[in-house]
Order: sequence, then C-alpha cells, then structure tokens
Amino acid sequence: MRFATLTRQPDDPLLRIIGQHAADPRPDKIDLGVGVFRDEAGHTPVMTAVKAAEARLLTEQSSKSYLGPEGDIGFVRALAGLVIGDTVAAERIVGLQTPGGTGALRLAAEVLARAGVAKIWIGSPSWANHAPLFRQAGVEPALIPCFDLNSQTFDLNGFLAGLNGAAAGDAVLLHG
Repeated sequence: MRFATLTRQPDDPLLRIIGQHAADPRPDKIDLGVGVFRDEAGHTPVMTAVKAAEARLLTEQSSKSYLGPEGDIGFVRALAGLVIGDTVAAERIVGLQTPGGTGALRLAAEVLARAGVAKIWIGSPSWANHAPLFRQAGVEPALIPCFDLNSQTFDLNGFLAGLNGAAAGDAVLLHG
C-alpha cells in the first residue's frame, strides 16, 4: 500500500494533555491545554458571547453567496489594521482569509512558496505541526521565542528582537 511508506508524525505534546486531563481523577480539573475550554465532563460548551454573536449574524446576514478565493477583503483589511495598526503602510501588508486550523496553514504555505517566500518566522512555542508543514511546502521556518515562562505572558520585546533576523520578503505567522 502506498501509505505504508509514509512516516508517522510525532505526537503533539499539547494534544497529549487531553489524555492526561481525561485520566486525572480530580473533579475540579479544567483543561485549557489545547486552547479551548472543556468542562469537568470533557465537553466544550459554546460560550454565551459566541451564541449571541451567532444569533446576531443570523439576523443581520444578508447573503450566503460565495465570497470567492480572496475571502472577505474588508474583513482582512480590518483585521490587519487591528493586529498591525496604522504604523505600517497598507501596501506592505498581505493578509489571507482561510479555513481554520492546519488546512489554513497548508494553504498559506503553498501560497507563500508560489510567491517566492523563502522563510517564515513562527512564534515559539507553537503547534508541533506548524514548522514541518511550512518546510514541506518549501518555506523554511524560523522559530522566535516569544513566551516568558516566568511571567507566563507574551514576550513582545523578545519576539521583536527575534524578528531582527528577518529579511525583506520573509513572512511572519501570527496566531493565538
């Protein structure tokens, strides 16, 4: 079989936390390890604010038509302004709206590779599949430490210092 020659991806240490959470007998446990809230029964409830936003979308949405491959350009521009601010000229920013998760990153990696981008800077720690995904598409990942273990906060100064090694034309992956 063709798939027998594929090498298995290493286990994701963050996803391993799900199993540890399930095995933990303490009743007051909360699993925040993979970026989503799970209650003591392991369910991922929909938060009240999310339900309210979805209800608002249903009432105000005027169309379900296809947006096209570029997505909602107004959304992409507004998000770029929110994330980057007005200090960077708009023509220097390129945004992509994609489906979420790994599929989105693979699509972005392929677009970057076709555009001739050689390197992408990724904040570390990151998900275990991020660097190999870009590498397999032909874009070399460079990891930037951006988390302060002592304060348990994002280290903006460390992240920006890491970006000093970036060259014109490199990409930066910003994700939460």
